[in-house]
Amino acid sequence: MKFLFTRDEVLSNFKLFSSWEEKYLYIIELGESLPKMPSCLYSTKNLIIGCQSNVWVYLKKDVKNIIKLYGDSDTLITKGFIAIILIFYNGLTVKECIAFDVYFYLKKISLMNNLTYSRVEGLNSIINYIFNKLKLFI
Repeated sequence: MKFLFTRDEVLSNFKLFSSWEEKYLYIIELGESLPKMPSCLYSTKNLIIGCQSNVWVYLKKDVKNIIKLYGDSDTLITKGFIAIILIFYNGLTVKECIAFDVYFYLKKISLMNNLTYSRVEGLNSIINYIFNKLKLFI
């Protein structure tokens, strides 16, 4: 899956913004750049429980053990959260994804500090869903 942004670009871009409003708009922009998920993946099997909005995430690994992630939501801000997480994991192997500390990078961009409790819980649900699916590939 080809993203318009890399992990390093996302981290650098967040440093450019001085206000939460600017960061919020950037998160929406990231969500709008999220590659379209194939329609066959919008199923209850890929629907994440624990989010206020509808969130679908699908993982597969290729022959080189690289994880391919697809995701979508029916709200722009949540779609942006999904984009950030997928960009952070993009191009990693199963083992690299499991070892990758996504929360470290979310702290670097101060994302969790500026969210409501319900949004943090939704973000945690997405991350936990991905992590649990990754463990099935081992």
